[in-house]
Order: sequence, then C-alpha cells, then structure tokens
Amino acid sequence: MTLSTGARACGCDPGWERLTQSSLGAAQKIGACGPCAQGKYQWGLRADYGLQCSDCEAGKYGIAASASACQDCQAGKHSKATGATAVSTCVDCPSHSNTSQIGSTLSNCSCQPGYTGTNGGNCTACPVGTYKDTPGSAECIVCPSCSVALNRTAGCSSASTACECSPGYTG
Repeated sequence: MTLSTGARACGCDPGWERLTQSSLGAAQKIGACGPCAQGKYQWGLRADYGLQCSDCEAGKYGIAASASACQDCQAGKHSKATGATAVSTCVDCPSHSNTSQIGSTLSNCSCQPGYTGTNGGNCTACPVGTYKDTPGSAECIVCPSCSVALNRTAGCSSASTACECSPGYTG
C-alpha cells in the first residue's frame, strides 16, 4: 500500500471543501479542508481536490455549517432564494394556490380547484357558470348546456356537481 503525502491526494469529508486562496481564513492553509458555510453544502464522499461547497438551491435552505445536504421547504411553501440560511425564506404559495411537493420553487405553486391561472402566478376564481375540479393551470370548464352553476353569485366552483339543470331540464 502506498501512503499519500500530497494535499491533492487526500479528500474532504461531505460538508467540507478544499480551501483555496479566496476561501482562506486565519491560520488555514491552501489545500486544507474547511467547513461549508451556512446556506452551502458539499455532498460528495471524500471529495476530490478542488470540489467546493455549492449554494443551496431555490426551495431549500442550510442553517448549519459543514452541511452535506440542504433542507427542503415544507409542502405548501416555496423559496426563490439560493444560498438561503433560514427556514423563514420558505414562504406560503400565493392565495388560492398550493404545492404538495417539498423543496418547491414558486413555479411549483399551482391553482387550487375552483381557481385558474398560471403556476406561480395569480389564481382567480372560476366565473359563474364554470367549474374546475383539478389543481393546476387548466382553464375553468363551462357547465354543460342546459345547466347553470349552483352558486350564481360567485365563482369558485370546484366540481361539475356545482352545475344544475336549468328549469325544465333533467339529467
């Protein structure tokens, strides 16, 4: 077995990076391993020389130094920040939208049933006489002919059962 004596031959543990001139702190040497800062991670096992810590992606945050992974925003929340260091960067999806995914970005927030709009954008209630029974950006569907929406004064119909037959019609 050959022993390694050069800095390039040794790797850093996950959550640590190889120090460079720009990342040196007091009493540190180029080539030594140093911990990833908050909001950064390095996941490789025994990282090769030169592998540096990366910013946490949007939808994630890193609250601890020397992290090998970032934490996900919980379902129903999103974040557009990269390199985030606090869970407070994860905020609720816009009104009348939601996401069931963890680690979401704004574009993962989709309109709830009864509302339409672009993912990550404003969601508006389905107009009277229409309904939408699935989440997402699909358009509201017009109630079948010879029927009207049960709630004639406001939108938000979320199912085809919200449509009733017009007087004189059955079905």
